[in-house]
Amino acid sequence: MKNHYERAIEMADRKMESFLKSKKQEMRVDSRNYGGIIVPKKGFAEPAHIVGTIDSCICLYYNERSSHYGDKRLLERANIGLDFLLNSVHEDGTMDLLETNFHDATVVSFAIQPIAYTYRVLIKYTNGSAIEKELERKLYTFFEKTSKGLREGGFHTPNHRWVLTSALSLVYNILGDESLREEAMLYLREGIDCDEEGEYTERSTGVYNVINNRSLIIIAQELNMPQLYEHVERNLSMMFHYIEPDYSLCTMNSRRQDYGSLVYPDIYYENYLIMASKTGNPHFAWMCDFWFNVLYHKNKAAILPYEINKAPGAPMSFAKYMLDMGLKEFIPERMEEPSLDGEKFFTNSGIVRYRDRDISWTLVKDKTPFLKFQHGEANIHVRLSASFFGVLGRFIPQDISKLDDGGYRISYKKQWGYKRPFDEPVDTSVWDEMDHSKRKDVMMQDYIVDIDIHPQEDGIMLGVQLDGVENLPYKLELLLQPEGSIDSRDLSMPTLEGGYTFFKSNSIAYTFNDSSIEIVGGFCEHEYGPAMRGSDPQDQSMHTLYVTGFTRDRRQLTFKAIK
Repeated sequence: MKNHYERAIEMADRKMESFLKSKKQEMRVDSRNYGGIIVPKKGFAEPAHIVGTIDSCICLYYNERSSHYGDKRLLERANIGLDFLLNSVHEDGTMDLLETNFHDATVVSFAIQPIAYTYRVLIKYTNGSAIEKELERKLYTFFEKTSKGLREGGFHTPNHRWVLTSALSLVYNILGDESLREEAMLYLREGIDCDEEGEYTERSTGVYNVINNRSLIIIAQELNMPQLYEHVERNLSMMFHYIEPDYSLCTMNSRRQDYGSLVYPDIYYENYLIMASKTGNPHFAWMCDFWFNVLYHKNKAAILPYEINKAPGAPMSFAKYMLDMGLKEFIPERMEEPSLDGEKFFTNSGIVRYRDRDISWTLVKDKTPFLKFQHGEANIHVRLSASFFGVLGRFIPQDISKLDDGGYRISYKKQWGYKRPFDEPVDTSVWDEMDHSKRKDVMMQDYIVDIDIHPQEDGIMLGVQLDGVENLPYKLELLLQPEGSIDSRDLSMPTLEGGYTFFKSNSIAYTFNDSSIEIVGGFCEHEYGPAMRGSDPQDQSMHTLYVTGFTRDRRQLTFKAIK
């Protein structure tokens, strides 16, 4: 976007100046990591992590608006970085992600996504000096060597298919090797795993949505398949429902490593920018402009009502700005803030999202915690467990249903008991060789949980029903952020990492920073909390407020924002 370009260069220049003064890139010639970027807390360089540095160095060297324009140090750093990258490629054309994956074609693909555009920048702007020719040769060699890995390698996870396909598409247009396009089409014929609500298989709002979108955009551009943009549009529109009152993203439904993590929508900047330029969608244009400004301003509170505690950085590779893709001169005809309020039941993926200004709540199936209530920056996650035959007592909702009165019900049912001796003699006394399916079940017990969630003004009411076996100890765990406070008529105490409290009063106020939530309906009939057998371990990153009782039981809890 035109009004972003110069400020993005300014941001990148600051990062480059810091990089050149740092020891992030290994410069000792005798080191196995020479030319690579040492990863903090690992002490070694991941092979593909150098591509961002190579990209920044080459792009800023050629960018006339950069304070590093023509600075030969950048090409020298890129050159030794490329040596490290090339030396990391195996004979089979793959690379390693040393923390977990080896001889991996997807590592190569993630590297190609930015560096193919870097190569095009070099070709477009080169002055033909010796080091520039050397860089061009090494980059082309990298594409040649890794093309074998792209053709013959494989993947682990759904998003990897589109990362691989995007890399195949890029390298196909560089090398002109038809077998690469044919391999890309093998992946594409599986169909894109984005449902009608815009949700990808991994439901990863904090990582893999962005990667899927970026990959599909690349494929659409490189293979002239504009129909792929439709999937990206749906996902980016869906994301409006996942933004919390403190502007973080809800990650409770993710199937990947971002589950429960604190992530912000600035990671979608490039997605929204490119799709705003493609579609003219005023909401996409507003999102990319808003989050660019969040990235640009060091003092996030100047824009947001909440501090996001995140260092600013360049929002995207400059290569795409510098390749005349229309982004540098793009000025939206209209920008319009999307509504982030409303209620949405994503039936396919099993999540309910509700937001009304500074209040939100989230309900998920197949997960524990199953509920999150948030007011401003303060949030409460809720889990439930009972001592029902060990792990079977963990409440993991099997179903979410919409109630006629506008609320929702989440349900769970298990049955377990005991085994009788065999009716007939068996041929072995070895336990593991016995056919235990022939034993009769006896004294079978049911564990039935239904929790109803009803929206109320500025809050929600939980109706908790536990049936089946009688006299079963259970606990509701209300997970509170540390460095907050719990206040009642009789006490005031801080919330601590790994701390816990039993909720013996009827109501308390929970405060985190300047946001407060009133919790009404507390009860405590036993203290079998942290040690309950079979339950989730106590969350040591949070403060746990225990609400305890015995089945069969009916209870109500209310969460309400204090304004």
